[in-house]
Amino acid sequence: MMIVSQALVRSHLSYHVASVLIEEGLLGLRSGAVQSPNRKVYTLSGEYPVLGVMPSSDEKFIGAKVATVNYQNGDHGLDSHQGAMLLFERPSGALKAIIDATELTAIRTTAVSHLVTRLLLSIGRSFNKIAIIGAGVQAYHHIKMFCELYKLENFVVMSKSPNRVKELSSALKKKVNIEHRTYGSLLQDCQLVVVATHADEVVLQIDQIPSNTVILAIGACRPGAQEIHPHILDRSIFIGDDLSACAESSGEGWYAATHSEIRSLELSDLITSGDAVSQFGILVFKSIGLGFEDLVCARYLYEGLSQYSGVVKIDSFGGMRAY
Repeated sequence: MMIVSQALVRSHLSYHVASVLIEEGLLGLRSGAVQSPNRKVYTLSGEYPVLGVMPSSDEKFIGAKVATVNYQNGDHGLDSHQGAMLLFERPSGALKAIIDATELTAIRTTAVSHLVTRLLLSIGRSFNKIAIIGAGVQAYHHIKMFCELYKLENFVVMSKSPNRVKELSSALKKKVNIEHRTYGSLLQDCQLVVVATHADEVVLQIDQIPSNTVILAIGACRPGAQEIHPHILDRSIFIGDDLSACAESSGEGWYAATHSEIRSLELSDLITSGDAVSQFGILVFKSIGLGFEDLVCARYLYEGLSQYSGVVKIDSFGGMRAY
Protein backbone atom coordinates (compact mmCIF):
# COMPACT_ATOMS: atom_id res chain seq x y z
CA MET A 1 0.00 0.00 0.00
CA MET A 2 1.33 3.41 -1.01
CA ILE A 3 1.18 6.72 0.86
CA VAL A 4 1.50 9.81 -1.34
CA SER A 5 2.31 13.04 0.50
CA GLN A 6 1.27 16.59 -0.32
CA ALA A 7 4.77 17.31 -1.62
CA LEU A 8 4.68 14.29 -3.95
CA VAL A 9 1.29 15.29 -5.35
CA ARG A 10 2.61 18.80 -5.96
CA SER A 11 5.76 17.59 -7.73
CA HIS A 12 4.20 14.81 -9.85
CA LEU A 13 0.79 16.14 -10.91
CA SER A 14 0.68 19.15 -13.25
CA TYR A 15 -2.36 21.24 -14.14
CA HIS A 16 -2.14 20.20 -17.78
CA VAL A 17 -1.80 16.47 -17.13
CA ALA A 18 -4.69 16.61 -14.67
CA SER A 19 -6.85 18.45 -17.23
CA VAL A 20 -6.20 15.77 -19.86
CA LEU A 21 -7.06 13.03 -17.36
CA ILE A 22 -10.26 14.82 -16.41
CA GLU A 23 -11.23 15.33 -20.05
CA GLU A 24 -10.82 11.59 -20.67
CA GLY A 25 -12.75 10.88 -17.46
CA LEU A 26 -15.63 13.08 -18.55
CA LEU A 27 -16.00 11.07 -21.73
CA GLY A 28 -15.90 7.89 -19.62
CA LEU A 29 -18.57 9.37 -17.39
CA ARG A 30 -20.68 10.09 -20.46
CA SER A 31 -20.33 6.51 -21.76
CA GLY A 32 -20.91 4.91 -18.35
CA ALA A 33 -17.38 3.51 -17.98
CA VAL A 34 -16.78 5.91 -15.07
CA GLN A 35 -19.14 6.32 -12.11
CA SER A 36 -19.21 9.46 -9.96
CA PRO A 37 -22.14 9.61 -7.50
CA ASN A 38 -22.95 12.91 -5.83
CA ARG A 39 -20.98 13.69 -2.71
CA LYS A 40 -22.34 13.31 0.78
CA VAL A 41 -21.67 16.11 3.26
CA TYR A 42 -22.16 15.73 7.00
CA THR A 43 -22.28 18.47 9.63
CA LEU A 44 -21.40 16.63 12.82
CA SER A 45 -21.26 19.42 15.42
CA GLY A 46 -21.19 23.18 15.10
CA GLU A 47 -20.81 24.93 11.75
CA TYR A 48 -17.27 23.68 11.00
CA PRO A 49 -15.68 21.46 10.06
CA VAL A 50 -17.99 19.55 7.76
CA LEU A 51 -17.11 16.05 6.58
CA GLY A 52 -17.46 15.18 2.92
CA VAL A 53 -17.28 11.80 1.17
CA MET A 54 -16.87 11.63 -2.62
CA PRO A 55 -17.07 8.11 -4.14
CA SER A 56 -16.10 7.17 -7.70
CA SER A 57 -15.04 4.21 -9.81
CA ASP A 58 -13.68 3.10 -13.17
CA GLU A 59 -12.83 -0.29 -14.65
CA LYS A 60 -9.73 -0.78 -12.46
CA PHE A 61 -10.22 1.22 -9.27
CA ILE A 62 -12.72 2.46 -6.71
CA GLY A 63 -12.02 5.81 -5.08
CA ALA A 64 -13.30 7.60 -2.02
CA LYS A 65 -12.11 11.03 -1.05
CA VAL A 66 -12.80 11.68 2.62
CA ALA A 67 -12.13 15.24 3.69
CA THR A 68 -13.09 17.89 6.20
CA VAL A 69 -13.70 21.48 5.16
CA ASN A 70 -13.14 24.42 7.50
CA TYR A 71 -12.88 27.87 5.94
CA GLN A 72 -11.42 29.28 9.15
CA ASN A 73 -8.26 27.20 8.70
CA GLY A 74 -6.60 29.92 6.63
CA ASP A 75 -6.20 32.04 9.76
CA HIS A 76 -4.01 29.28 11.24
CA GLY A 77 -1.83 28.47 8.24
CA LEU A 78 -3.88 25.43 7.20
CA ASP A 79 -5.76 24.70 4.00
CA SER A 80 -9.54 24.63 4.24
CA HIS A 81 -9.57 21.06 2.88
CA GLN A 82 -7.98 18.33 4.99
CA GLY A 83 -8.19 14.64 4.23
CA ALA A 84 -7.19 11.73 2.04
CA MET A 85 -8.04 10.10 -1.25
CA LEU A 86 -8.39 6.33 -0.82
CA LEU A 87 -7.71 4.22 -3.89
CA PHE A 88 -9.01 0.63 -3.90
CA GLU A 89 -8.19 -1.96 -6.52
CA ARG A 90 -10.84 -3.89 -8.44
CA PRO A 91 -12.02 -6.60 -8.04
CA SER A 92 -10.49 -7.44 -4.66
CA GLY A 93 -11.26 -4.06 -3.08
CA ALA A 94 -7.77 -3.98 -1.59
CA LEU A 95 -6.59 -0.53 -0.49
CA LYS A 96 -3.68 0.40 -2.74
CA ALA A 97 -3.00 4.07 -1.97
CA ILE A 98 -3.69 6.89 0.47
CA ILE A 99 -3.12 10.23 -1.24
CA ASP A 100 -3.08 13.71 0.29
CA ALA A 101 -6.40 15.33 -0.53
CA THR A 102 -5.39 18.94 0.09
CA GLU A 103 -3.04 19.24 -2.88
CA LEU A 104 -5.02 16.80 -5.02
CA THR A 105 -8.17 18.91 -4.60
CA ALA A 106 -6.36 22.18 -5.30
CA ILE A 107 -4.65 20.94 -8.47
CA ARG A 108 -7.60 19.10 -10.00
CA THR A 109 -9.92 22.05 -9.33
CA THR A 110 -7.56 24.37 -11.20
CA ALA A 111 -7.12 21.75 -13.91
CA VAL A 112 -10.85 21.82 -14.64
CA SER A 113 -10.59 25.59 -15.19
CA HIS A 114 -7.65 24.94 -17.51
CA LEU A 115 -9.71 22.41 -19.43
CA VAL A 116 -12.58 24.87 -19.91
CA THR A 117 -10.18 27.65 -20.90
CA ARG A 118 -8.34 25.64 -23.54
CA LEU A 119 -11.62 24.31 -24.96
CA LEU A 120 -12.93 27.87 -25.31
CA LEU A 121 -9.67 29.09 -26.84
CA SER A 122 -9.94 26.34 -29.44
CA ILE A 123 -13.28 27.75 -30.65
CA GLY A 124 -12.20 31.37 -30.86
CA ARG A 125 -12.55 32.90 -27.42
CA SER A 126 -9.62 35.04 -26.26
CA PHE A 127 -8.40 36.19 -22.85
CA ASN A 128 -5.86 38.90 -22.16
CA LYS A 129 -6.70 39.89 -18.61
CA ILE A 130 -8.07 37.69 -15.84
CA ALA A 131 -10.03 38.78 -12.79
CA ILE A 132 -10.20 36.60 -9.69
CA ILE A 133 -12.68 37.20 -6.91
CA GLY A 134 -11.08 35.94 -3.73
CA ALA A 135 -7.45 35.79 -2.63
CA GLY A 136 -7.21 32.28 -1.20
CA VAL A 137 -5.66 29.01 -2.30
CA GLN A 138 -7.58 28.81 -5.57
CA ALA A 139 -6.58 32.36 -6.49
CA TYR A 140 -2.97 31.28 -6.00
CA HIS A 141 -3.32 28.14 -8.10
CA HIS A 142 -5.27 29.84 -10.88
CA ILE A 143 -2.80 32.69 -11.28
CA LYS A 144 0.05 30.16 -11.26
CA MET A 145 -1.75 28.06 -13.91
CA PHE A 146 -2.53 31.02 -16.18
CA CYS A 147 1.08 32.22 -15.91
CA GLU A 148 2.61 28.83 -16.65
CA LEU A 149 0.28 27.59 -19.38
CA TYR A 150 -0.97 30.78 -21.03
CA LYS A 151 1.93 33.18 -20.34
CA LEU A 152 -0.46 35.78 -18.92
CA GLU A 153 0.95 38.44 -16.62
CA ASN A 154 -1.91 40.84 -15.84
CA PHE A 155 -4.46 39.95 -13.18
CA VAL A 156 -7.08 41.71 -11.10
CA VAL A 157 -7.74 40.25 -7.67
CA MET A 158 -10.92 41.38 -5.97
CA SER A 159 -10.62 40.99 -2.21
CA LYS A 160 -11.77 42.59 1.01
CA SER A 161 -8.20 42.46 2.30
CA PRO A 162 -5.35 44.37 0.58
CA ASN A 163 -2.89 42.58 2.85
CA ARG A 164 -4.14 39.21 1.65
CA VAL A 165 -3.51 40.28 -1.94
CA LYS A 166 0.03 41.34 -1.02
CA GLU A 167 0.61 37.94 0.58
CA LEU A 168 -0.73 36.25 -2.54
CA SER A 169 1.56 38.26 -4.80
CA SER A 170 4.56 37.46 -2.63
CA ALA A 171 3.76 33.74 -2.53
CA LEU A 172 3.62 33.46 -6.32
CA LYS A 173 7.30 34.42 -6.74
CA LYS A 174 6.70 35.17 -10.41
CA LYS A 175 6.79 38.17 -12.69
CA VAL A 176 3.12 38.97 -12.49
CA ASN A 177 1.11 42.18 -12.25
CA ILE A 178 -1.67 41.94 -9.69
CA GLU A 179 -4.05 44.85 -9.27
CA HIS A 180 -6.17 44.86 -6.15
CA ARG A 181 -9.78 45.99 -6.48
CA THR A 182 -12.47 46.05 -3.84
CA TYR A 183 -15.70 44.08 -4.04
CA GLY A 184 -18.18 45.67 -6.42
CA SER A 185 -15.54 47.26 -8.66
CA LEU A 186 -15.96 47.23 -12.43
CA LEU A 187 -14.29 44.42 -14.37
CA GLN A 188 -15.01 45.73 -17.87
CA ASP A 189 -11.37 45.23 -18.91
CA CYS A 190 -11.36 41.53 -18.04
CA GLN A 191 -12.52 38.82 -20.43
CA LEU A 192 -12.49 36.00 -17.89
CA VAL A 193 -13.58 36.11 -14.24
CA VAL A 194 -12.78 33.37 -11.75
CA VAL A 195 -15.16 33.39 -8.78
CA ALA A 196 -13.24 31.66 -6.00
CA THR A 197 -14.80 32.57 -2.67
CA HIS A 198 -16.77 30.58 -0.12
CA ALA A 199 -19.35 33.34 0.34
CA ASP A 200 -23.07 32.64 0.61
CA GLU A 201 -23.96 36.03 -0.83
CA VAL A 202 -23.71 37.46 -4.36
CA VAL A 203 -20.25 38.84 -5.17
CA LEU A 204 -20.65 39.47 -8.93
CA GLN A 205 -23.31 41.68 -10.53
CA ILE A 206 -24.31 42.06 -14.19
CA ASP A 207 -23.19 45.70 -14.41
CA GLN A 208 -19.63 44.82 -13.38
CA ILE A 209 -18.78 42.72 -16.43
CA PRO A 210 -18.69 43.10 -20.23
CA SER A 211 -21.24 41.35 -22.41
CA ASN A 212 -18.86 38.60 -23.58
CA THR A 213 -17.43 37.52 -20.23
CA VAL A 214 -16.50 33.95 -19.41
CA ILE A 215 -17.10 33.21 -15.72
CA LEU A 216 -15.49 30.24 -13.99
CA ALA A 217 -17.41 29.78 -10.75
CA ILE A 218 -15.41 27.42 -8.55
CA GLY A 219 -16.24 28.80 -5.12
CA ALA A 220 -19.10 28.06 -2.75
CA CYS A 221 -20.57 24.60 -3.29
CA ARG A 222 -23.45 24.40 -0.85
CA PRO A 223 -27.20 24.34 -1.42
CA GLY A 224 -28.42 27.93 -1.48
CA ALA A 225 -24.95 29.48 -1.78
CA GLN A 226 -24.99 31.74 -4.84
CA GLU A 227 -22.11 34.08 -5.68
CA ILE A 228 -23.35 35.10 -9.14
CA HIS A 229 -26.38 37.35 -9.49
CA PRO A 230 -29.41 35.80 -11.25
CA HIS A 231 -29.37 38.60 -13.84
CA ILE A 232 -26.04 37.22 -15.08
CA LEU A 233 -27.41 33.69 -15.26
CA ASP A 234 -30.51 34.92 -17.11
CA ARG A 235 -28.27 36.22 -19.93
CA SER A 236 -25.80 33.37 -20.10
CA ILE A 237 -25.24 29.84 -21.25
CA PHE A 238 -24.79 27.79 -18.10
CA ILE A 239 -22.33 24.90 -18.14
CA GLY A 240 -21.91 22.52 -15.22
CA ASP A 241 -19.39 19.75 -14.67
CA ASP A 242 -22.53 17.73 -13.84
CA LEU A 243 -25.89 19.51 -14.03
CA SER A 244 -27.73 17.34 -11.53
CA ALA A 245 -24.90 17.62 -9.01
CA CYS A 246 -24.73 21.38 -9.59
CA ALA A 247 -28.46 21.72 -8.96
CA GLU A 248 -28.12 19.78 -5.73
CA SER A 249 -24.98 21.46 -4.41
CA SER A 250 -24.96 25.09 -5.60
CA GLY A 251 -27.28 28.05 -5.81
CA GLU A 252 -26.28 28.78 -9.41
CA GLY A 253 -26.96 25.19 -10.45
CA TRP A 254 -30.35 25.19 -8.73
CA TYR A 255 -31.30 28.50 -10.37
CA ALA A 256 -30.32 27.27 -13.85
CA ALA A 257 -32.20 23.99 -13.33
CA THR A 258 -35.41 25.76 -12.28
CA HIS A 259 -35.43 28.36 -15.05
CA SER A 260 -36.08 26.60 -18.34
CA GLU A 261 -35.25 29.70 -20.40
CA ILE A 262 -31.58 29.34 -19.41
CA ARG A 263 -29.68 27.18 -21.84
CA SER A 264 -27.74 24.60 -19.83
CA LEU A 265 -25.02 22.23 -20.97
CA GLU A 266 -22.69 19.78 -19.31
CA LEU A 267 -18.93 20.09 -19.60
CA SER A 268 -18.79 16.94 -21.72
CA ASP A 269 -21.02 18.75 -24.26
CA LEU A 270 -18.36 21.42 -24.56
CA ILE A 271 -15.81 18.71 -25.34
CA THR A 272 -17.91 17.04 -28.04
CA SER A 273 -19.52 20.14 -29.61
CA GLY A 274 -17.74 23.26 -28.40
CA ASP A 275 -18.83 25.38 -31.36
CA ALA A 276 -22.32 25.43 -29.83
CA VAL A 277 -21.14 28.26 -27.52
CA SER A 278 -18.61 29.97 -29.79
CA GLN A 279 -20.84 32.92 -30.71
CA PHE A 280 -22.57 33.47 -27.38
CA GLY A 281 -21.85 36.37 -25.03
CA ILE A 282 -21.75 35.53 -21.32
CA LEU A 283 -20.79 31.99 -20.44
CA VAL A 284 -20.94 30.68 -16.87
CA PHE A 285 -19.15 27.48 -15.93
CA LYS A 286 -19.97 26.12 -12.48
CA SER A 287 -17.59 23.57 -11.03
CA ILE A 288 -18.60 21.84 -7.83
CA GLY A 289 -15.92 19.16 -8.11
CA LEU A 290 -16.72 15.54 -8.89
CA GLY A 291 -15.30 12.41 -7.33
CA PHE A 292 -14.05 10.99 -10.62
CA GLU A 293 -11.71 13.99 -10.99
CA ASP A 294 -9.90 12.87 -7.85
CA LEU A 295 -10.00 9.25 -9.01
CA VAL A 296 -8.32 9.77 -12.39
CA CYS A 297 -5.60 11.90 -10.83
CA ALA A 298 -5.09 9.44 -7.97
CA ARG A 299 -4.81 6.55 -10.41
CA TYR A 300 -2.21 8.47 -12.42
CA LEU A 301 -0.16 9.17 -9.30
CA TYR A 302 -0.40 5.58 -8.04
CA GLU A 303 0.61 4.04 -11.35
CA GLY A 304 3.33 6.63 -11.99
CA LEU A 305 4.87 6.43 -8.53
CA SER A 306 4.85 2.65 -8.18
CA GLN A 307 8.60 2.45 -8.85
CA TYR A 308 9.52 5.83 -7.37
CA SER A 309 11.97 5.52 -4.49
CA GLY A 310 10.68 8.58 -2.68
CA VAL A 311 7.22 7.20 -1.98
CA VAL A 312 6.23 5.51 1.29
CA LYS A 313 5.10 1.91 0.92
CA ILE A 314 3.64 -0.34 3.61
CA ASP A 315 3.80 -4.01 2.62
CA SER A 316 1.83 -5.43 5.53
CA PHE A 317 -1.21 -3.13 5.49
CA GLY A 318 -4.38 -5.19 6.01
CA GLY A 319 -6.27 -7.26 3.51
CA MET A 320 -5.17 -10.80 4.46
CA ARG A 321 -7.38 -13.44 6.02
CA ALA A 322 -6.94 -14.00 9.73
CA TYR A 323 -6.75 -17.81 9.26
